Order: sequence, then structure tokens, then C-alpha cells
Amino acid sequence: MRLRIIHSLSFVLIGTVLLSVVVMGGLSAWQLSNGFQRYLQQQDVRRLDEFAQFVSQQADATGGLDAVAGNQHAVHQLMDQFAEHLGIRPRQAALDDARVPRPPGVTATPNQRLALPDGFAERISVVRADDSYLFGLDLLAGQQAMAARPIRFQGQVVAFARIYTYHNPTPEDLDAAFLNTQYASIALAALLLTLLATAIAWVLAQRDVRALKQAQSAAQQIGSGKFAGQLESSRGDEIGDLLRMINGMASNLSADDSRRKRWIADISHELRTPSTVLRGEIDALIDHVRPLDPNAMLSLREEVVRLTHLIDDLHLVALSELSTFPCALADADAVALVRNMANGYTRRAQSAGIVLELKLPQEASMPVRWDARRIEQLLRNLLENSLRYTDAPGRIVIALEADDRQIVLTVDDSAPGVTEAEAEHIFLPLHRTESARARNAEGSGLGLAICQIIAQSHGGSIRASPSELGGIRMQTHLPAHGKESS
Repeated sequence: MRLRIIHSLSFVLIGTVLLSVVVMGGLSAWQLSNGFQRYLQQQDVRRLDEFAQFVSQQADATGGLDAVAGNQHAVHQLMDQFAEHLGIRPRQAALDDARVPRPPGVTATPNQRLALPDGFAERISVVRADDSYLFGLDLLAGQQAMAARPIRFQGQVVAFARIYTYHNPTPEDLDAAFLNTQYASIALAALLLTLLATAIAWVLAQRDVRALKQAQSAAQQIGSGKFAGQLESSRGDEIGDLLRMINGMASNLSADDSRRKRWIADISHELRTPSTVLRGEIDALIDHVRPLDPNAMLSLREEVVRLTHLIDDLHLVALSELSTFPCALADADAVALVRNMANGYTRRAQSAGIVLELKLPQEASMPVRWDARRIEQLLRNLLENSLRYTDAPGRIVIALEADDRQIVLTVDDSAPGVTEAEAEHIFLPLHRTESARARNAEGSGLGLAICQIIAQSHGGSIRASPSELGGIRMQTHLPAHGKESS
């Protein structure tokens, strides 16, 4: 039988609380017992002091201690007078010697039937200064007194009053009732605390188990491909963190699933267009609608080249998703690389009515370690994007600068632009914005996605944002020494 987590948590909490209660209750009972015994001993010593003073006063008043020596009636009177002196009502002495507890070695004598409560009279022994027995307990040799106090007659020590403790003494009457009441209170408190801990443990375990069951159900749904459900995650503990992580994982998986489906649909759409055009031209040649001449063959070649570029771009994007994008790093000059690319597009920009500006650092060269072919591809895609979507007359500004061991390559263009929301999704494969920049759909929609892949493969990043020129700003941060790919 599998032990459920609610039972495990309940047993652990209940066991911990029960152990704590037992230990605390035992320590409290032990402290109470020891403390109470110390209290009784202090009471005995205080009462012994009063008894020694009282007997000294009686000896001065009666002419000595000879009157009580061996006189049981006189001893009883002395004890009763001492009890009245303390404000204690004398009790009737015990009639049965067996009811009077005695330490080992003590014999039963009539002198033990005394009238003071709490066993005080039964534990008193009075001896002369020469240690000869006078009255009270007649102990065997070797018994040690708990305390002794001198008894004086006319200022001279004539005797000693001693009090003895029993082995494992048991308080009587109110003292015993007090201890029993305290023990019962401790036991009752332990029982109530255990019951309370059991209830709290059950409630907490139920609460945690309910959340874990929700997490288990959500994991099963995610495993079956259902990502829509969201868990209640208002808790602030680790279980709440787990629920929020599951919600985030479900959202990411849902977005990935939607992106995968859109990716398949977009790929089929992008491939359908050139293949349809190519098939139409071939059909026209077969049906002799169009003559088979060099111009027809050139048109077919252009469609094949366009389709080949699209397939190559799709392959690069797919390769980056499956593994690290391959880069062959080598020493290069960033200034020369950017200048050559800009020069190659100057004439095309002028013919399109766009001014291409280049802002390079004052340094004649900027040594870097990049895959020059991939960086040229990145810059080419950025410039193709700007030339394709920038209205004439317009401007494109290419800037290169070094910033804290990083190279910053920025391409700004003029209107039309994009919003911040559109800029966040502009690097998704086959993504087209809904703004005016999407009116020209000649591109494959993979150029900017490939730019991001190239930047990341070098250990850098690329970001799109609205440009001050009215269009879009593409800012690429690349380390001077690119990251080696495995």
C-alpha cells in the first residue's frame, strides 16, 4: 500500500509535536517535582529555625529541657504549643504506627505520634550537646540530618534540633494534592496540544496536497498536449512557486505549439507561391502559350533561384533550432567589413531615392574575431530590409562604434516605422508586421530571424525599436571576440 503524502505530512507533524509535548511535559514535571522538593526543604529549614527558637524560649521559661526528656505527654504539649505558635491547627496524632512513614532504620516509638502537619514532627530529633538522645526520632548511627539548629538555655547551647529527610519523600495532604493537580494539568495540556497539532497538521496537509494534486493534474494535461489550463498560484511559498512555474511552462509550451503550427502553415504558404509561379510558366511553355526562348529560360531560372534562397534560409533557421549555429571565427576588421558592405549598396540606394550614410569610428581599423561571412550576411539582411521598406525620399544610417569590449552596429532608417509591440515580434521566423512596412511582401520573412541567429551565435544580441528617423532601428551588440561554436 502506497503511503500518501497527506499521511506522511500528518505523521511527521503529529510526531514532531507529540515528541515536543512529551519532552516539554516531562521536563516541566521534573522541574516541578524538584522545585517543589526544594521548596519543601526550605520550608522545613525555616520551620526548624522557628522550632529551635521556640524550644529555647520554652526552656528559659520552664527552667530547662529536663521536663520534656522522656515525657511523652510533655513532648505532645510542646508540639501542640509550637503548632499554635505557627498558627497551625493541631491534628489528632496518628493511631497506627504503620501510617507514619519512616526512614530506614527508624523504630516505632510513642514519641513519633506528634501533632504537626506535613510530617514535620515525625522527622524531628532533639539531642543534647553531647549528642545523647533527648526526644523525637531515635535514629540509628549513620543517619545524616538535613539540617541542625542549636537550642539555647540562658544563652548557652544545650541541645540541637535536627530534621531528617526520607528517601524518595512523598508530601502529604495539600502538598501531594498540589503536585497531583499540576501533573494532571500538564497531562491535559499535552493531550490538548496533541489534538490541536493533529487538527492543524491535517488542515495544512490537506491544503498542500490539494495544490499538489492540481499540479499533478496540470502535468498530466501538459503531457497530453493540453496547455490551456491555469492553476491558482496566489500562495507565497515553494508550492506557489511550483504552480507558477507550471503555469509559465504551460504558457511557453502553448506559445511554442502555436508557433510551430504557424511555422508549418507559413512555410507551406511561402513555398506554394514560387512553386505555383514556376509551374505556371512551365505549363505555358508546354502548351506553347509562351515560346521557349532565352527570356523564358531566364525567368524560370529566377524563380528557381528565389525558391533555392527560401529553402536555404529555412534550412539555416531549422539548423539553429536543432543545434548551435555553425560559425567559423577568424580575425577580421570591423571597419573594413562595414565600409565594404555600405559601398556595395550605395548605388542601389541612390537609384531608389534613398540616402545611405555611414558613420565609422575615428580608428582606421577595429580588430575583431568574427565569422566575417556570417556578419556580412547579417548586415546584408538588415540593409535589404531597410531598402525594401523605406519610402523615397528616405535615409538609411549605418553606425559602428565600440562600447565596453563590445562592438555596436546600428542601422537606422526613415519612415514608415513600427510600434514597440510590433518590434518585439519582428525577429520571429516568417513574421510580417501589420503596419505600412508590410505592404511590400517580396521578402521571405526569414531575414531578420537569421540576423538574430547570427548575433546570438557570436555571443551577442540584436534589438529592434522605433528610430528617431521615423522608421526602425536595428541595433546589434557583438563581442569583439565571438563565442566559439561547438
